Amino acid sequence: MNNAKEIFNKIKEKKIEPKSKWKFLLKNYLIWVFFSLAILVGSIAFSVIIFLLTDNDWDVYKYLDKNFISYILLSLPYIWIIILIIFSFLAYLNYKHTKSGYRINPITIVFISILLSVFAGGIMFSIGFGKIIDSTLSKNMPYYEKMIGYRQAVWNNPEKGLLAGKIIKINNENDFYIKSLDDKDWQIVGDNIFWKGSTSSELDMRIKIVGEMRDDNIFYAKEIRSWTKGGRRRGMKENISNSVINCETGHFN
Repeated sequence: MNNAKEIFNKIKEKKIEPKSKWKFLLKNYLIWVFFSLAILVGSIAFSVIIFLLTDNDWDVYKYLDKNFISYILLSLPYIWIIILIIFSFLAYLNYKHTKSGYRINPITIVFISILLSVFAGGIMFSIGFGKIIDSTLSKNMPYYEKMIGYRQAVWNNPEKGLLAGKIIKINNENDFYIKSLDDKDWQIVGDNIFWKGSTSSELDMRIKIVGEMRDDNIFYAKEIRSWTKGGRRRGMKENISNSVINCETGHFN
């Protein structure tokens, strides 16, 4: 009885008032919303990680004087891995504040969060979402490529036979010009250059070139790849006519 009176006095003294049920429900719903958002962002991160790893050119390490293990370490998309870890941890923090959060081991919650992100991220990758996110950020976020890092580091090595850039002028399939990743203009020449897969020889197309540097601004190409896999190939006749139109107007896209 004394205990009950003491508790009552403390409640009266601290002016503690009962909270409405809707406030508890709202808090619980918000926690689940933030948990779901954390899983969603983690899923997006994982879909991009899979895309970048599957889109990587694993055969070019031999041009860089590196062994395969060091090339793997160079190629890992660390920024997306960090995002995945951060949002998996945020998912854990949110779930911990749910009604049943205290019952589950924290390591288990983190593991489940990562597992959910991996599962949903795999689905996103399978429908091409990882590629869309990567391409969108590459086009609209100036520092994204530098944050990813390894693609520029690998494909801006003309001295080692690797060059990449955007096609700015086309004479023919074995003679055209690009603007490289460091904004330098290069003439690309070759004898029956191998255009890998469905790589397109068209203006504004971003490509990767394997070959050798012949001069300060001339690169002899042996093989050309699309910047990302799955590029389409148009007929050279259409491409050349496009370049002629651009030459006549004095503009290159």
